[in-house]
Amino acid sequence: MSKFSEFKKEMVRQIGFGGLLEVPCISKVNLKLSAWLLSRLDTDESCLIFSESRRIYVHEKDIGIVFGIPCGDIDVSSAEISPEQLDGIRNTCGLCGKDSLSFKSLEYVLLKHVDDKSSRLQLDRFKISFVVFVMEHLLTPSAKHNHGNCDIWGALKDTELIGTRCL
Repeated sequence: MSKFSEFKKEMVRQIGFGGLLEVPCISKVNLKLSAWLLSRLDTDESCLIFSESRRIYVHEKDIGIVFGIPCGDIDVSSAEISPEQLDGIRNTCGLCGKDSLSFKSLEYVLLKHVDDKSSRLQLDRFKISFVVFVMEHLLTPSAKHNHGNCDIWGALKDTELIGTRCL
């Protein structure tokens, strides 16, 4: 995102993801701290347990607040998508072939030039690719290295509604 033009940054803000522009780039993560925090996570109660009397509850809306991303009333996992619609979104983004879901393909789309003279297709391509990249890279990473999945793509059928979905 540090390479984005001001125009691209404004598009990110328009779809409700402007908070991510403020998140600092951290090149090294303390894996011991991460493992320790995960060992304290109670997924049934959605909380971090530090002792019997010390718990931090984490809710979907908290993630939106921390990262400055939308958390609307519609769950992205409930947005259905047909195989034809999925192919349409892939084509919109220019993501075809066996590497159509790779981060490198998404990065290529994100680094392409867009400005106020760009077509609606080019702007939609950027918006969809940005959301997919952020979701798959930061918020819902896949176990498969450098590749994501299509679980959230149903929520991207209409780029005008991106900011209304709960990621």
